[in-house]
Amino acid sequence: MKSSSPTYTKILSASRFNLLIAALLIIGWMWIFLNFNYNYSDARGHEVCLFKMVTGIPCPSCGSTRSIINLLKGNWFQGFYINPLGIIVLLFMLAVPFWLLYDVALGKEGLFRAYKYAEKILRTKWSIPLILPLVLNWIWSISKGL
Repeated sequence: MKSSSPTYTKILSASRFNLLIAALLIIGWMWIFLNFNYNYSDARGHEVCLFKMVTGIPCPSCGSTRSIINLLKGNWFQGFYINPLGIIVLLFMLAVPFWLLYDVALGKEGLFRAYKYAEKILRTKWSIPLILPLVLNWIWSISKGL
């Protein structure tokens, strides 16, 4: 028997998905731009992560902003050390706008189809090897006192 709960891909059309991704990219780049020259070494007590504020431990994505900023400034080792997932996030933030523009300009749905495929993969046993790096990164972030 099929589940009666709708998935996002059944609710979300390709055009709405594109708008959502565009909005998230704009917000993400604005966040990076606003924090680009912020001096995190003087930032004790400056927390923006709700999870960390409530629990006292970093969330799996804590440090992503600092990681991306360091990567953009050419501080590769520091960016990787702060949060290795920042590299993946930065690559997405650089590549997805071009993919999105390509899809919109040519009336394609490649990005939306890739999202649906990724959602399908995450619902299978293959999600465990994909989630394992997140868990390991989270343990590493906690151990280094991020």
